[in-house]
Amino acid sequence: MPQRANPCRIALKEWAVVCRALATGVQTVLLRKGGISEPGGVFRCEHEEFWLYPTRFHQGAESLTPAGAALLDGLTLPTEPGLVPISLLARVQSVTRITDPEELVPYLDRQILTPQVVLDRFHYKRPELFAIEVTCTETDSPFTVRETPDMAGCHSWVQLPAT
Repeated sequence: MPQRANPCRIALKEWAVVCRALATGVQTVLLRKGGISEPGGVFRCEHEEFWLYPTRFHQGAESLTPAGAALLDGLTLPTEPGLVPISLLARVQSVTRITDPEELVPYLDRQILTPQVVLDRFHYKRPELFAIEVTCTETDSPFTVRETPDMAGCHSWVQLPAT
C-alpha cells in the first residue's frame, strides 16, 4: 500500500453519495446525529480533519434531493467486498449544535438529504443535530483500506490502519 500523503488516521463514515456531493461541491455541510454505537449515545466532532469513509448503508434516492439522487448514477462499488476507497479529506470549519428545527433552514440547501429526512434525524431519540461545515479536498494519492471488524458497524468514527 502506498504511503498516504496526509498522515491522518481518522475517518468519518458517511454515505458514498454524500462523499461524492462533498467532492463535487454540491454539499458543504454535514448534518450528523451519530451512529447507534456512539459512546454515550451522543455524536461528537472530535477531529479538525478526517478522511471520509464512504458507506453504502441506508442510502437511497428516496432520501435525497433531486441533485443528490442524480449523484447516485455512476456510483460504483469496490471490485472486492470489504475494500473501502479513501480519497477525500475533510477539514472542519465550524461545528454548530442545533436544538431547534428552525435552525436547520440555512443548512438545507447546502446538503443533499430531503428536508423530511433531516427532520426525521433531528427528532430521532432527542431533538438535535450537529451542522459540521467542512471544506474537502481530493487527495492526489487515493488509497484503499480493508475493513476490519472494528471498522464495521454503526459508529461514526473509525481508526484507519497505519500505512
